[in-house]
Amino acid sequence: RHLIETADLERSWVENEIFPLCDRMRSEPEIEPVMRGRALYCLFYEPSFLTRTSFERAAGLLGGEAHHTEDAAQFFPVHTLSYIDNIINILGSLKIDLVVLRAGDDEVVARAASADAMPVVNGGSSSDHPTQALADLYSIQRELGQIDGSTVAVIGRLEHRNVNALLKGLAMFDDVRAIMVPFSGQVADDVVQYCTDRGLKLETPKEIDAVSEADAIYLN
Repeated sequence: RHLIETADLERSWVENEIFPLCDRMRSEPEIEPVMRGRALYCLFYEPSFLTRTSFERAAGLLGGEAHHTEDAAQFFPVHTLSYIDNIINILGSLKIDLVVLRAGDDEVVARAASADAMPVVNGGSSSDHPTQALADLYSIQRELGQIDGSTVAVIGRLEHRNVNALLKGLAMFDDVRAIMVPFSGQVADDVVQYCTDRGLKLETPKEIDAVSEADAIYLN
């Protein structure tokens, strides 16, 4: 019902449902309006260009309506977690069918889902970004033909939520190698542990030339 953490994703669902659906939507001239009569709300406590625009455009392509608040902190306090329950319930009473929530606190997204007034999608929290991971995994799959056995170089801000999400997503697949080249920060210890426990090979070479071994480069 909700999409809160990249770790919640299941490989079978991603490969057997999401990827084929993406391929079909890219190739078919008309998209089935499965959101006709439904409304999406982007509740963003942090400004966004690509994420919010992507969701709004997707809602439109699927025949639905999209609404947003880009700087929700001006209107809806979030420092007390119980407020988010009220906000989600108010949106539900206004016949909103789906909320995409971006907030700098992971607890806020989880609390919004627990209100259970409607499906909640994490549009970017402090440490995770599951829909970004899905988009990145789909791009790798589409360009390389498969994710299993690939080597992905991750360059840039390694402490960022996008990187956390990508690595957790790659950990769903087999025999994947990630070459880490930091411009700033390091991957959080808990993310490293999660990924290595699931077989993802994480390497931090001393020379940037190591990225020449990569099948794909993720520049964050």
